[in-house]
Amino acid sequence: MPVLVVMFNLKDGVSEAEYEAWAKAADLPTVRGHKGVDGFDLFRANNLFRTEDAAPFRYIEVIHINDLEQFNQDVATDVQKPISEKFREIADSPVAMLCDEISD
Repeated sequence: MPVLVVMFNLKDGVSEAEYEAWAKAADLPTVRGHKGVDGFDLFRANNLFRTEDAAPFRYIEVIHINDLEQFNQDVATDVQKPISEKFREIADSPVAMLCDEISD
């Protein structure tokens, strides 16, 4: 099954507290409710491993997709539209990668 990984920083003037409250209240439950999604996890990056250097992206979303066609339909709905609009207001140049899991 495909996984969508989205990495981003917040735009200037957007506080982490504001973003995280919105993510918990609106983004996570809405996306988790889509038929084409099996799971949606959000991570806050603290630093590069074994260093004090900042990570290049502060936030990472991992969306587990069970049906890509259904997911594309889900994100085009009126339910998703305000979530997508708010995300565009908050996220600074997000990088979204569609990935395939490699497992044994």
